[in-house]
Amino acid sequence: MLYHRGNIRWVLLLSVLSPAFSFGQVINTVVGNAINDNRPALDTPLVRPQGLAIDNNGNLIIADRGQFVIRRVAGGTATVIAGGGDIFDDAIPIPAKSAGLDYPMFVVVGSDGSIYFSDFNVYRVRRITPDGRVTNVAGTGFYGYYGDGGKATLADLSNPTGLALDPVRNRLYIADTYNYVVRRVDLTTGIIDTVAGNGFHGYSGDGGPATLAQLNRPWGLAVDSAGNLYISDEEPVNYFGIVRKVTLEGTISTLVPGSAGLASSPRGLAFDPAGNLHVADYWNSRVVRVDPGGILTTVAGGGPGSRLPQENVPATSTDIVGPTGLAFDAVGNLFISEDGWDLVRRVDKPTGLLYTFAGTLDVQDNGPALTAPLSTPHGIAISGSGQIYVSDTFHNRIRRIDQSGTIHTAAGTGEAASTETAVYYPEAISLDAAENLYFVEPGKSTASWQDASTGQLFYLAGVPDQFDYSGDGGDARDASLYGPEGIVSNADGIVFIADTGNHCVRRVDLSYIITRLAGVCTQRGYSGDGGPALQALMDSPTGLAFDGSGNLLISDTGNSVVRRVNLSTGIITLVAGTPQDLDYSGDGGPPLEARLGQPSGLAVDPNNGAIYIADKFWSVIRRVHGNAIHTLAGVGEDGFYGDGFRAQFAYLNTPIGLALDGSGNLYVVDSGNNRIRKITLAGLTPPTLNVIPTSLDFRVQQDGVPPPVQFLLIGNTGSGFLSWEIDTRLPPEGSGTFTGGQWLYASDFAGSAPTLDEISIDPSIVPGPGTYQGQIVINSPGSINSTVKIIVTLTVDPPTAPVTSLSTRSIYFEAVQGSPAPPSQILSITNRGSGTLNWQASSTTYRGDNWLTLSQNSGSTQA
Repeated sequence: MLYHRGNIRWVLLLSVLSPAFSFGQVINTVVGNAINDNRPALDTPLVRPQGLAIDNNGNLIIADRGQFVIRRVAGGTATVIAGGGDIFDDAIPIPAKSAGLDYPMFVVVGSDGSIYFSDFNVYRVRRITPDGRVTNVAGTGFYGYYGDGGKATLADLSNPTGLALDPVRNRLYIADTYNYVVRRVDLTTGIIDTVAGNGFHGYSGDGGPATLAQLNRPWGLAVDSAGNLYISDEEPVNYFGIVRKVTLEGTISTLVPGSAGLASSPRGLAFDPAGNLHVADYWNSRVVRVDPGGILTTVAGGGPGSRLPQENVPATSTDIVGPTGLAFDAVGNLFISEDGWDLVRRVDKPTGLLYTFAGTLDVQDNGPALTAPLSTPHGIAISGSGQIYVSDTFHNRIRRIDQSGTIHTAAGTGEAASTETAVYYPEAISLDAAENLYFVEPGKSTASWQDASTGQLFYLAGVPDQFDYSGDGGDARDASLYGPEGIVSNADGIVFIADTGNHCVRRVDLSYIITRLAGVCTQRGYSGDGGPALQALMDSPTGLAFDGSGNLLISDTGNSVVRRVNLSTGIITLVAGTPQDLDYSGDGGPPLEARLGQPSGLAVDPNNGAIYIADKFWSVIRRVHGNAIHTLAGVGEDGFYGDGFRAQFAYLNTPIGLALDGSGNLYVVDSGNNRIRKITLAGLTPPTLNVIPTSLDFRVQQDGVPPPVQFLLIGNTGSGFLSWEIDTRLPPEGSGTFTGGQWLYASDFAGSAPTLDEISIDPSIVPGPGTYQGQIVINSPGSINSTVKIIVTLTVDPPTAPVTSLSTRSIYFEAVQGSPAPPSQILSITNRGSGTLNWQASSTTYRGDNWLTLSQNSGSTQA
């Protein structure tokens, strides 16, 4: 048996390892890395702008969420004042442009000019100091709800959003959205506490202490001149928007009830100079003013929907798509971040006219793809000639990147129109052999295609804006779909559609006839593996791809699995994941025992059959090859980091689409980061266990100093994740010693490659000089070379001088007072070394008389 010695030591070897021990491929951004600093505000692309604020000089501050920066607009020029770097740990102040931001959401400005912003995916609220540095105000960077009564920088937050300042009392309020509370930081002492919400989502508590009330999803915050706090929220039954009020004394009430007309998830709040509260009514595409009685009046948006933003029109004559942040300047001009159009709009106080103040609809076509803006991209496809197509979802376009790296618009004009000639929030895309383009538009429940020769758009399936199920056996263009999110075409142009809301997959042939391929449409569930796909149940299928045999792979997203339909037999089987068990586990083991979150995009390597799965819930890319699954990219947490490094250490944010190019490189639609990232897979091989050295030899002199420890380097000469464990069975199958007793020890019994395992021996165990053998058996299920045996040899040499050896180290006598003395005992002195051992002995007692005597006080012993 092999024994454990010492504490487990994990030694992570990164750059010091040779290339043979790399595990993970390099990732880089190839599309959508725009910052666009120091440009005219009307020529600066924004991506999903959120919070707004006016600084002490009257300039506009913008949280540009999708580009991970904070911008200032002054004199018509937009400049980056924070973000664009890669330092997220700001326990000490760092230069603001060296800071890495991850979804900056809302901003407020302090009386000293400090700018506070909520960093959604960093779980912190951070501060830009007047001298241009970023430091932490609240949050540890860990998701949680902890720390009330202590320093705010030691407290945990969960995706903070809205912010508000009480300048009179020097307090900062934070909407701790997914803890369902509002926190307060005393900026004088740095202490944090909770002022509203009990940590359980719901809607209750009016008339009582705010800390005992329930909030459902607090978002926007504002403080009036009396110090009362206002919170935009939604009630959890019908999801109507509401606004709550917390008095300075801590009593909560509802100012705007659900019956008032706000849609779900109202966003930003702001007071105008006259003290009137305004609400960004996101899903109603408007901004409203709230009178003291809770009555709403629309002041911007709410008009007829338009295909493109309207300029210099009365503010209420058109809609505002996705208003989020609000801010008023000193004279009452209203600024609105329009999330749906990636713009900041201004309502002129004197005239009431609406126009664009910052941002542009120019998506920078015909320029470098690396610096072009994308807005929540979803799908990707790569043609045989190497053209990359990307669905730029919130720009209502499909983009094309040519071999030179130049980006173009392949389809769509940016107009959000539910017509055949418009591209309406496209998601998954696919190409056939002729490079005809296919895509789904779940927002109008259709699938469309573009003729490669003419560029003309046509409907393929679905009736626009008809969310239903009908039409099997007839013309697909007369059939009803329900929010389709997946599509794939084979080389001949036969198209398969993931009819997501109907929980089935449908097939459209070259004659436009639509039929059901898998799932029982309109029935949600999980069943049917091993049987006919037409009888199986699925839950919200999305991603589709063909395997090397031409069978259809399906991301059964709601069931957290990937399934396969054999197109010859119609039989459906499970490929990866544990049905209806959303989790993240199983690396290194069989794919059917692994757990996935929400699998979406799929890609298959035609050379080796490896299946790549984009798990948008855990923000990772998994790889299935042979009978093993591994994580190729991502760490299981949303974020952006890692370009130029190994993909396994990179942060992704809601990856959705996947595609492989002709060189075997994997392209990832990193949707939440508004980027396309490329993982270089050249030389990618299955995980392969490798242990260096292949044998260990220890040599020691009998009764000498034990030899130094030695190390086993347990590595992976393939790719991906490799776990290992020492086989603890007895030899010959397992680890331990064959002769000489149990003299072999290891510090670690399990781990993941690469690891240094410390091996040591105890020579005092063996009976004497000689050669002894043992072995260490290391197993790595699912890897190539899954078992490695390391032979360990211990050689004990005779000593080169006399060595004293005693037959015992202690002697015990027991006697009764007044009785005869107990019998004598023998202590043998031998020479385990060489030559003649001359010895002397004496006895001493510590209590009582000298009751201990020796029969001999000196002598000599031969070896």
